Amino acid sequence: FFGGRNCRGRPLTGGGSSPTMNSTAIIAGAGSVRRGGDVILIRTNLDMGWTVAEAGSWNLPAERVDLPHDWSIHQKTRPDAPGAGSNGFFPGAALIYRKEIALPEKPCQALLELDGAYRNCEVAVNGNTVAQHAYGYTAFFADLTRYARFGEVNEIAITVNNSAMPNSRWYSGTGL
Repeated sequence: FFGGRNCRGRPLTGGGSSPTMNSTAIIAGAGSVRRGGDVILIRTNLDMGWTVAEAGSWNLPAERVDLPHDWSIHQKTRPDAPGAGSNGFFPGAALIYRKEIALPEKPCQALLELDGAYRNCEVAVNGNTVAQHAYGYTAFFADLTRYARFGEVNEIAITVNNSAMPNSRWYSGTGL
């Protein structure tokens, strides 16, 4: 979301064209709200075009994904998985999701809404941590404003860490 008095500008670029927003999607929304000539809210869907890689796996290429994305369900089940049957015998992991977005030139408040990030999430913009959220089942906002470079391309990096298992009574997945 971009908001605030006299926040003029174009929607973010780098987002998808999906007309609907998934309940577990990363969004900065879709559409805009105007008051007089001022844009007071711009929303852009950012579900499309992310990359994901296991944290610390610098030698492995990142995989291109669209959100929502569950890493665990694509892994092989293991009888010795720490979550055992409550997690479907799937492993957990620490992952880093990345996306570049261009922000409008006019500075305003820039918020990123996460509808679900399992779990122990950290959000960074341009290498600076802007939010942390431990619980994986609740939505939250990350305020990008302080470290955002308006009128330029910015990198969003979202780390999720579901490696400390068991941590749920049912299958939780790992991802955004």
